Amino acid sequence: MTLPRPLAADGVLSIDPDTRTLIVKPAPDADGYAKSLWRTGHAALVKAEQTRGRSETVWAHSPGHYQVAYAMPGREATLRFKLGPDDYRELTNTPGLRAVVVVDRATSRILNVSFRGSR
Repeated sequence: MTLPRPLAADGVLSIDPDTRTLIVKPAPDADGYAKSLWRTGHAALVKAEQTRGRSETVWAHSPGHYQVAYAMPGREATLRFKLGPDDYRELTNTPGLRAVVVVDRATSRILNVSFRGSR
């Protein structure tokens, strides 16, 4: 059994108000290693979605809330988190909202995303 070796990196966050979706992608200034892990993890999510296995669930967490939404792989290696109305309102009203992505260096899988406010 391989123990996880997490790597946390900032992601770029955008908001789609029409669908109450938070969209996360790697930061442009992320190092090549982090971007490579992200691409591999995203590809695993795409494959899981195509096979309908959904064994690759990536959850988003927010302050005080566990598993607020799961990721759907989007275009251009993005992760899309569709939120319920209350979670969406709470998060989008959070000052300095940002996304921190955790990727496992041992398996190249995206483990989770945390939405956080100002540092």
